[in-house]
Amino acid sequence: MKTHNYILIVLSACLLCSCAGQSNPYALDVPDKVTVVKTDKHIRIKGTCIFIVPPEGYVQAPMKCALTYKDSWYIHFGEFDRPINNFIDSILKNNTESNQYKYHKLLEYTENKALIINEENFLAFVFGNQRHTATISCVYLTENRAWRDTLVKSILTAYIDTSYRVLAMEDWACYTVDTSDTDFKLAHYSNGFYCYTLGGKKITEKPDIDRFMIMPLPYNDPGELVEFGIKSDTTIRAYNVRKTEVNGFPAVEYYCEGFLSGNYKMYSVIFGNGKTSLNCGGMIYDMEQYDEYMDEFKKIIKTIRFKEE
Repeated sequence: MKTHNYILIVLSACLLCSCAGQSNPYALDVPDKVTVVKTDKHIRIKGTCIFIVPPEGYVQAPMKCALTYKDSWYIHFGEFDRPINNFIDSILKNNTESNQYKYHKLLEYTENKALIINEENFLAFVFGNQRHTATISCVYLTENRAWRDTLVKSILTAYIDTSYRVLAMEDWACYTVDTSDTDFKLAHYSNGFYCYTLGGKKITEKPDIDRFMIMPLPYNDPGELVEFGIKSDTTIRAYNVRKTEVNGFPAVEYYCEGFLSGNYKMYSVIFGNGKTSLNCGGMIYDMEQYDEYMDEFKKIIKTIRFKEE
């Protein structure tokens, strides 16, 4: 009898620890194969080429690549010029025994690979094709499984249509900028970031090239935005934070250093017109060009103007 009880205990523990086990409270009811059918209920997420049938009550968030529910719960969307298989492989490579997802599943999604992940109160979905990858992530109330299931149902309606790339770039283009007197040219747009590189060179999968970036945001006090950004990003060390004025608007500027595919130094400034904030910054990897590029970044910032509405 003791042996019988011991076997039952071991079997129960194995089932609880298995991501595929039916007793796993994080397991999702997701089919092995999904083929998305486009409908008139699909909407395009502004700033992206991603379409989705939103969950009831969710609307487009202002100046964000996201849907929001009562300004409290968000579904965030991202895009990357990277093959889906490589992207998923890199995610799963980090899924080690010591840092294992509570639930994840690979599935066939409109003839390509996709990955869905469910954590404590967090859903993530990665899908795309052999040129582009899209990500969807959201937080849900852990005790509300009906809400979670509704989110999953919505996520599995998403698709990418890259013919909307130009329109996506225009969605948040609330400013003008003149880079004609510098070597930095518009090279890339992704997830609300407008990225300028030397000669407009494309950023590779290992993003270690010097760049200047502009990111429009919903308006907030520049000091509060800088304070939040510095506190939330533990990968950087910020210094020389000071209030200033940029093109007639109150602003906060700071310098920082960090690591992203190599050590870099960065100059950032945030300013706004009461309706929109602009987070502008230049990232430098080539320290031999630090002074020259820093002058270029500050020259570009002086040309930025908000568009008239």
